[in-house]
Amino acid sequence: MKTDTNQIPLILYENDIQEYCERCLVDRNIPFFHVPDSFWRWVYKNTSTGIRCWLFKVFGSLPDMMIFFPINDRFSLMVNVELKKPGGYLRTGQKEAAEKMPWVTAKSPDAIEQIINEAQCLIERIKAV
Repeated sequence: MKTDTNQIPLILYENDIQEYCERCLVDRNIPFFHVPDSFWRWVYKNTSTGIRCWLFKVFGSLPDMMIFFPINDRFSLMVNVELKKPGGYLRTGQKEAAEKMPWVTAKSPDAIEQIINEAQCLIERIKAV
């Protein structure tokens, strides 16, 4: 098989994947909750140790994206998605949190698309019942 040696591999960072996910959800009009990494950087630089520790204790183990797929006018399916760059891994606190509430990890735009499509198919099956 012949390969093109002039091709440069695309390097994805977690921020790129977060931006793609947000854009994808906004374009599809799917509600979500996301605390951007820039907020955590601001907290780290601008708050006292006590406030910083409290915020990280309460919110630090939340997944990157909480995506809401409406079932009807009263209920939604919430999909918890932790976004990582390719080769990235869950921190210890994230692993512990993932044991308490289900979530999936996405490391590429294709994985995000797959999660959204799978959730939408599930919603259609639920509505059909």
